[in-house]
Amino acid sequence: MAKIRVSYEYSEAEDKSIRLGLFLIACGILSLFILGFCWLSPTLQNLQSKPANCTCHQSLHTINTLP
Repeated sequence: MAKIRVSYEYSEAEDKSIRLGLFLIACGILSLFILGFCWLSPTLQNLQSKPANCTCHQSLHTINTLP
């Protein structure tokens, strides 16, 4: 009995589109980790009684204190 092999071949445009999509997803996940770390770091440092040194937190604090 012959085995049936199904092979999917993508065109060059489809391949580039898939690669671009995966790259954008990876960049999005990485940026979420960076922003999450930036927002959580000052809170964790306050719990440890260390000075917060995060530019994201400082810029948000500056925005919140504007008149």
